[in-house]
Amino acid sequence: GVIRFLGDDDGGNTVNMAELEITLDDITAGSDDATIKFHVMNSGTRRNNLKIGGSEVIINEDSVNLDFRVESNGNASMLFVDGGEDRIGFGEQTPEAFIHASKSSTATSVNKTASSVDDPTLVIENLADTNGNYSGVQFSASGSSATTTVASSAIYGFHEGRGGTYPYGHIAFYTTNSSGAHAEKVRIQSSTTPHILVGCTSAPSSSVAGTAISTTDAGSLQSFS
Repeated sequence: GVIRFLGDDDGGNTVNMAELEITLDDITAGSDDATIKFHVMNSGTRRNNLKIGGSEVIINEDSVNLDFRVESNGNASMLFVDGGEDRIGFGEQTPEAFIHASKSSTATSVNKTASSVDDPTLVIENLADTNGNYSGVQFSASGSSATTTVASSAIYGFHEGRGGTYPYGHIAFYTTNSSGAHAEKVRIQSSTTPHILVGCTSAPSSSVAGTAISTTDAGSLQSFS
């Protein structure tokens, strides 16, 4: 069924300004499916701005220069999709990169408690409180011949345990070599000394070529070649 909303333009023509369309996709008893579409006139052309089906919701199915914006209580562009530039903004109405997050904050101190953070901070949380688990960010390039997305490099935060209320751990920088081995190259430890390890995952017992360790809390490095 279709419901049309008509109006007259300044030339005296009756125009279908908007349309609500409902279609039955499957009339099998017990498996019925339907779709509802919201069509709106845009620059003289009827556009499908919103489609709600049994298995998906699609905004801007006609793939036109149509922005999408979600407001929160204090931010008019909490989520913004720039339809013309193919960019996503979080708190940013004019994203300047593929993903652009913005927030105005005068905070000058770092706080480890996420709920107390008022500055633009990205929190990636692993809810499993198990020693050795991790969360991280991977950097990938699929390539024309790749069948799966593989990280060429990554940064991981590893959970080692709890000191009372607060968890502690280390951060590790990984790279993938030409043979496909994804291995740790730099580690920054929280409490175990040495605090910085390069080319090794624990302090070498002797000079090992290609490794480096921090020798003091001041952060100096001793390298081995």
